[in-house]
This record gives sequence, C-alpha cells and structure tokens, in this order.
Amino acid sequence: WMAHPAASAATARRRTYTVSSDRSITQIRELVIRPTLKGIGLWSEAAENLLVGVGLLESGFKLLKQINGPACGYWQIEPATADDLVFRYLNRQSGAVDSDSLIGRLREYLGFSPWSLSPETLHRKLIGDMELGCALARIKFWMDKEPLPEANDINGLAETWLRVYNAGGKGTISRFMFEYALHHGQPMQS
Repeated sequence: WMAHPAASAATARRRTYTVSSDRSITQIRELVIRPTLKGIGLWSEAAENLLVGVGLLESGFKLLKQINGPACGYWQIEPATADDLVFRYLNRQSGAVDSDSLIGRLREYLGFSPWSLSPETLHRKLIGDMELGCALARIKFWMDKEPLPEANDINGLAETWLRVYNAGGKGTISRFMFEYALHHGQPMQS
C-alpha cells in the first residue's frame, strides 16, 4: 500500500488499522528506542524520531518478518545488512572494547556481543530482540557521513531514511512524511 500525503481521511483511517496503535508506538519509543539509543550513547531527539519513522514505514511496528522477503524485526533489517554491520564493521572494532567505546556500550547495554554470534543466531535474534534491531538500525545511520537533520525536520529525516536505509527500495519521502504525520500529529512539510 502506498500512502500519499493527499490521501483522504477515510484512507488514513483504514491505514491506521495496519499499523500498531499510537499508544503502542509511544511505548516502543519510550521503552525501546529511547533507552536503547541512550544505552549505546547514540541518542538525540532526531535519532529517536528517525527510528520511530523507520519502524512505522518498514513494519508498522507489527511485522517481525518481511512478507515474502528476508528482512527481520520492527526495523526490517536484512540479513546481509546485519552481517555487514556486525561482522564487518563492529567485529573490526571489537579489539578496542572499553566502556567509553560504541562497542563497549553496545555490549554492556545488550548484555552480549553481537559479533560473537553465528550469522544464523544473529538473524534469528533480529526477529524478536527489539533492542538489537534498534541499535543496529541506529548504527547504520550513525555510520553515514552526513549528520542527522534537526529533530522536527520530518522531510529531512525522510530524505535521510531513503538515502541511507531504503536506497533502491520501494519507499518514498511522501510516504514517510504521511505515516509520521498520521501517527504523531506533525504537520507535513513541503
């Protein structure tokens, strides 16, 4: 289903039934996203808003596995992306683990070292471990050379998601903005 900012109110009401309730999204924000980002030392209001938007777009905070596809968890991380983040990037850094490093904070917050898992175990954990999925999604954006836009720049967040996370995918900036506005009452920017 491709939402468009000009979609009718009836269409918007129908769409809300396929996304977790706004109350559930608030809980995911407050109980998963914010504590995870703070726990790994990569929190900002912009990062939090971005990961809420990504979850809305990628899974509606309902799907744990992509329908007819390989992506896993609320942030729909594909196994190849998880492997690249964990076994190429994070594993390369794992020799210098201290409590001030991203690797140290990640291991301490999650309670395990993702790079010590087998690929199969990592992929399986992505399905049900919301903190792991959230952390890896944030690290994917953190690795980008461009800084995040301002927290209230929903268009900028949408552009960042499309460029970094959904490149080559079916997502659109207008769909990101529509879903975010629908579930957060934010005015859509042009």
